[in-house]
Amino acid sequence: MKQKLLLMLLFMVAMGHAQDSLSTEEQQRREKNIQAGNPFKKFGYKPKIATLSKGKYLEFHDLDSIVKIGSFSFHVKKKQITGYSVQETKFSEATLRPEIISRWFSPDPLSDEFTSWTPYHFVHNNPINLIDPDGRAAMPPDDIFINSQTNQLSVIKTNDSFDRIIIDGKYTGNAEKGITQASYKEKGYSTNEVNITYGKNANQSSVSDFSTSVVIDVMNESNNSSIQVNSTARTPEDQARIMSEKVKSGGMKSQTDLYGAKGDKVLSLYPDRKAMVNKINELQGQPGLNHVADPSKINVLDISPFRGGIKNPRDLTKAAQNNKSVSRVFSPYGKPRDPAIHIEIPQKK
Repeated sequence: MKQKLLLMLLFMVAMGHAQDSLSTEEQQRREKNIQAGNPFKKFGYKPKIATLSKGKYLEFHDLDSIVKIGSFSFHVKKKQITGYSVQETKFSEATLRPEIISRWFSPDPLSDEFTSWTPYHFVHNNPINLIDPDGRAAMPPDDIFINSQTNQLSVIKTNDSFDRIIIDGKYTGNAEKGITQASYKEKGYSTNEVNITYGKNANQSSVSDFSTSVVIDVMNESNNSSIQVNSTARTPEDQARIMSEKVKSGGMKSQTDLYGAKGDKVLSLYPDRKAMVNKINELQGQPGLNHVADPSKINVLDISPFRGGIKNPRDLTKAAQNNKSVSRVFSPYGKPRDPAIHIEIPQKK
């Protein structure tokens, strides 16, 4: 115990010494960083300014002409106080008055993972299917998928207080957590937990409950409890980029075999990326280009044959080929060869 206390004391002394041993030049530099955020500097007044790094880094960034400091509006260019605000106690921010609207305090820490989405969106514009409990990333609540034909109940686990209920591919509403699973278990249904993760290039919000139900049926049929979806709906720009990269890495023939006649019209324009995008827009939604089709008409998923915990990729491919709700399947195990397990699911009208 004495040794631990002695080590802690030595550490605190060393830290204090390191702080005191800053050179005069470094101390001046840090003070300059701190005072950069002082709006009263020209008046000779230096209030205490809280910083995270104690001046080691510049934490004041002049991005707005007018900033709010407490009850004051301050023009950082003119260095003038431009107005005062009185806190509304009756309606608060519900009035959306400009002088009391909250500001973002920092960039979105996960913005690099959602480059195709504006940082100002909420749950990928899909509040029916997704939630965002902590403001970082959209996620679905617990989803209960029930297949009344096979008497199978499958659960996708999430961290929320309620369950979304999907019966035979159709969303039927929400229920208190755990009640539905217990009820169907009493009816003799088999229950299991499945996991579907989405890679950074996959848009989960474009995948319908019906398609997820089909994928879960395929997973259960092939004894796979976990998969990763690497790609779903794409923009024409993304489709042109991916086709170009595949031609460069695997040759033109592998791609013409895979995409068929319509895709060949796009590939014939390689390497002119702009022309390829224009042709994709012209042919959008036709066979071979369903990645850029309307998701309300058809969902396309590329499932990794080796990531996401998949155990039986060949069996999953066969189960997808035998599923009546799946219109087309490409895979690494047949011709034309696709590096992913590519599944196309037409949507019910």
